[in-house]
Amino acid sequence: MLNLSPKLILTWLIKDFFKIVMFAVLVSCGAVYFVLQMPNQYSSNATVISNFDSGRNLGGGTLGKLSGLAGISLSGSGSKYSPEILKEMLLSTDFLGPFIQENNFAPVIIAAEGIDDSGFLFNEKLFDSKNNLWVRKVTYPQEKKPSNLEVANKFKEFFIVNYRKRSGLIELSFMSYSPEFSKKVLSLLISSFNHFLKEKDLAESEDKLTYLKAELETSRRIEINTVLQQLVEDEYKKLSLAHTRSEYALRILEEPQLAVLKSGPKRGIICIGVVFVSTMSFILFLLIFRIFKEKT
Repeated sequence: MLNLSPKLILTWLIKDFFKIVMFAVLVSCGAVYFVLQMPNQYSSNATVISNFDSGRNLGGGTLGKLSGLAGISLSGSGSKYSPEILKEMLLSTDFLGPFIQENNFAPVIIAAEGIDDSGFLFNEKLFDSKNNLWVRKVTYPQEKKPSNLEVANKFKEFFIVNYRKRSGLIELSFMSYSPEFSKKVLSLLISSFNHFLKEKDLAESEDKLTYLKAELETSRRIEINTVLQQLVEDEYKKLSLAHTRSEYALRILEEPQLAVLKSGPKRGIICIGVVFVSTMSFILFLLIFRIFKEKT
């Protein structure tokens, strides 16, 4: 029976030292060549803060109890859109999907493989850039043109939203092969999100006003009418705020910046990782080979 001791393993490694070194050198050369073929990526960063205050707490006290009789919630806008909720909405498919499709970012997000002086380089097996057509092969239920869910999921591989709870700041970052494109996407995303949330709240306020006015016409109780009139006034304030505030949900503290230094790929880390894993695997292979050789 083979007595596999540390001394024996060390002896084998010394015998195979030249093989291991040669293998590591070859893998290093291959890794360097591989990472040099990878195009640079550039990140644009911005810092924003929620433009919603805590709002008036109307849920308690007499007015809140009376609103319950009318079947109406009196929660303020601040409780409705906390920074955590804004972060999740920024990452939601309901927002990202239409945003990407409307701005025609899908080809770059899904099919771009690099960039040169003429523009983005696309994987022609996925997207025919000359005819502006999707030509990729898909299986059911996918379609050749990526869905909102697919483009949103792919977009989130390059898009980072970081909420700092202590300061209340929301940090946004988007990475692509072009510094100009990264800045453009991030600038459009912030303005589009403000518009998205504004339109959503305007529609909700209009629906509430329609309901409240109908209730005012039919209600005969003075207490309920007081609540309804207060609610109508609050909804008109929300409408006025939405129409007059350009930075409706997110207020920009630091505009998206044009990157001057690459964000990736981390070529040094990739090379070290590839060489280390490959060399360790090769050493393990040599040890297993020698064990089987000794047994036979």
